[in-house]
Amino acid sequence: MTTKQDVWDSWGGSGGTSTPVPAGRYAAQLKECELSYDADGRARTSLTFVIIDGDYSNRYLWLDWPHDPAKFGWLARMMYDACGYNQMPDGDNPEQMLMTMTRMIGDARNQTFRLTTDVRSYQTNAGEQKQSSRIKRVEAFQQQPQQQAAPAGDAPQW
Repeated sequence: MTTKQDVWDSWGGSGGTSTPVPAGRYAAQLKECELSYDADGRARTSLTFVIIDGDYSNRYLWLDWPHDPAKFGWLARMMYDACGYNQMPDGDNPEQMLMTMTRMIGDARNQTFRLTTDVRSYQTNAGEQKQSSRIKRVEAFQQQPQQQAAPAGDAPQW
């Protein structure tokens, strides 16, 4: 007999049977940038990426951070820099600067980035061992220069 839990688990996700993408470097497109607030009014930025090439094409990766500049300002800055912004964001205090950065990162939707990931192992509250992909670095995506083919009839120069 199939239980509700079996159905839920078959759909994948953090509680299901989905496997993380292997640690590595991936070209991924920023699909979503969302600003949300918890019950205490604290802001959080959440990003959704989709891998666009290779064996793991169309797999999703996520990156998020609470608006706590002392702990996560570096993460917001890494993403902001990867978007190509090189000026200090507007704002009179760290929270205003983080809000400006979130808005500007949101403007980079559909832009491609180079993500470096690893796989994190952890134990759930129920004592289960799980693994998930974790974005460790975000960089501007730069196409590798195309090697030009030698014109027909020309021998390569050694």
